[in-house]
Amino acid sequence: MALGLKGLKTKLMKKFPHMWVKDGYEFSSSYEKTLWTGEGSDIDGIPAFDHYNFEFYVMGVHPALEAFLNKWGFHCEWYDGGTVFIYKN
Repeated sequence: MALGLKGLKTKLMKKFPHMWVKDGYEFSSSYEKTLWTGEGSDIDGIPAFDHYNFEFYVMGVHPALEAFLNKWGFHCEWYDGGTVFIYKN
């Protein structure tokens, strides 16, 4: 079963309650097919994103979030050091 952005957003908010997630169009109309998140989000007290730490993180993304997104066919892309967009693979 394919999961769309709305479904993913609901699942993310339930699984990671301290992570903020917004529809990409709230950032800009050119990002309407994405979810917007980034700095200020945490997973179990650890920042969800760290643009500069690749020892613990997977390309700057918390490994639990990376695994969750991969499971549902999505991935993160950095916009800048504090802004991340989630795209369908």
